[in-house]
Amino acid sequence: MFSTALACAEEDISEEWDLLYTDVFLTPDKLQFQELSAAWNRFHEEEKLTLISLANMNFTCTSSFFVHKNAVGRLADLLKGQWCQF
Repeated sequence: MFSTALACAEEDISEEWDLLYTDVFLTPDKLQFQELSAAWNRFHEEEKLTLISLANMNFTCTSSFFVHKNAVGRLADLLKGQWCQF
């Protein structure tokens, strides 16, 4: 499943992502719920993963994630305490 998700990320959003979360807890509003529901239905009908941006959603419970190779340095800087530079 992870290799499929990473392939989907490379195909659908290419260089635009820094972190790809493998699990989240969402509290979506109505429009976000509709987007999530459509992705769920598409998965069951077409067996195609859909990646959804979390930029405008409240989320938590991210126990694991993938880091894009181009974002490793930025993440390392954040972990060193340089939070305010981003």
